[in-house]
Amino acid sequence: MTRLARMWKPSATALACCLLVGLASAPGLAAEAAKPSKLVITKAVYGDLPSGGSVDVTKKVAEMVKDGALTVDATNDNFTDPAEGVGKKLLVEYTLGGVPQAKTIGENETLMILASETPITLAIVKAVYGDLLSGDSVDVTKKVAEAAKNNALSVDATNDNFTDPAEGVFKKLRVDFTINGKALSKTVDENATLTISAADLPMVGKLVVTKAVYGELPGGASVDVTKKVAEMVKDDSLSVDATNDNFTDPAEGVRKKLLVEYTIGGVAACKIVGEDENLSVSGKAQKLVIVKAVYGDLPSGESVDVTKKVAEMVKDGVLSVDATNENFTDPAEGIVKKLQVDYTFNGAAKSKSVEENETLTISASGE
Repeated sequence: MTRLARMWKPSATALACCLLVGLASAPGLAAEAAKPSKLVITKAVYGDLPSGGSVDVTKKVAEMVKDGALTVDATNDNFTDPAEGVGKKLLVEYTLGGVPQAKTIGENETLMILASETPITLAIVKAVYGDLLSGDSVDVTKKVAEAAKNNALSVDATNDNFTDPAEGVFKKLRVDFTINGKALSKTVDENATLTISAADLPMVGKLVVTKAVYGELPGGASVDVTKKVAEMVKDDSLSVDATNDNFTDPAEGVRKKLLVEYTIGGVAACKIVGEDENLSVSGKAQKLVIVKAVYGDLPSGESVDVTKKVAEMVKDGVLSVDATNENFTDPAEGIVKKLQVDYTFNGAAKSKSVEENETLTISASGE
């Protein structure tokens, strides 16, 4: 068998690929995260969650743990169908290194836990529900904190959950929280679901490629391209096209994939993309800089420069700002205004705009 035709044997990390877990930890946790943490499944339920027909699948899911990692498809084929005609969910509660955690996915999705995933600690700092623009709202910190289970949160922003502090007005739920000491915030509209998990914490640290494979994955002919991909890392960032031109063609006539396993700050993760797609990873801190912000009758009517005020609203590399007269005065009375924000993210120029009374957000990924 030639080097180009070898069969790729997936590692425990690769079995749990495509999920960016093991996220940036508090000081001192990164070195610990490099060691595999013991994974123990404590409960698994599949069905019409949270309160509909369901089946306990703890034993079956526990048996799927291999080499300290888990990958499982939330399907009727795996778990039977306890709620016909209803979109189901799979909830898995577990401990990782002794720390209680939980994950929930929808039907036909794949739930993955890496062998070297970093346990997270979630703390709810403040939660407010209502007409956040005008102040008609209610503090729901205690209730939201009680809804956080096993260092994860999934809560519906509804009047049934939190009462109605602003009748006839479309409301929002805002939650300020920390993950492993990192201060973050999330806001969702009324009747939407707010979720918090390890995926909300960006990874920052030294990027090291540990393995890269290109070919007919997972079981077909492939080629090891670790050395070549590792050489493409520049300034703790990687951008590589999954093409035959880059890596030769180990499986002619078949659509191939590129798998890259890596560590950031000693924490293991991985990514996989299809042929002719681009795979990118960054271990650098994500820097958001507000260049210009304008509110008014855009593009050519009366407006006011609000750059300084918007820049001051950036917290922990994230921006969430309501485009309202209360925030920015009214430079064009009787006209529906817009807020436009020009910014750079890691040096790349970008722009976003929203209508009056909407919320403009720039996430930790710069989008």
